[in-house]
Amino acid sequence: MKKLIVILTSFLFLFSSCSKNDNDTADRAEKEWTNFIQKHLIGQWKPQSIEVKPLVGPVLIEKKYSSIQPVNTQDILVLNQDFTGQFKTFLQQGKLKTIDFTWYHKLEELGIILEDKREFKSLLLEKSSGKLLVSVPLNTVINELKSYIPELENLEAAKREVLFVYFIFVK
Repeated sequence: MKKLIVILTSFLFLFSSCSKNDNDTADRAEKEWTNFIQKHLIGQWKPQSIEVKPLVGPVLIEKKYSSIQPVNTQDILVLNQDFTGQFKTFLQQGKLKTIDFTWYHKLEELGIILEDKREFKSLLLEKSSGKLLVSVPLNTVINELKSYIPELENLEAAKREVLFVYFIFVK
């Protein structure tokens, strides 16, 4: 009887330690996967340029972010490890405007969900330690970009359907 109790206790101990180890392994694997997904995305990104062009073909409109303004007034995109972020932009009056959002990353898609529940899905074309390149259909962001790129007003409606906006960021 004592042997049976010792054997049962040993099995219970063995199974409980395995299940705990499995949970630790699953948690560790999830953390490693999250870190892999976030690799090169976390941090502060400075917009370098915005290009409007067809999927294949030359750039039709380009807006460069240059060092004309002092460094402390440059726009910054911040992606945090907890999948929150901010876009910090300075208005013409020199006032800082911060737009908070949550973000996600699925394979080649980088999505941003604003506080008002609007969602912007972009195609993640390049992510590296120093460069981030995403593409969005023009029609999904044209209203937000008109004040930055007035030339968008001159594009024909039919042409807007086939154009994409390429956002290029650098660290």
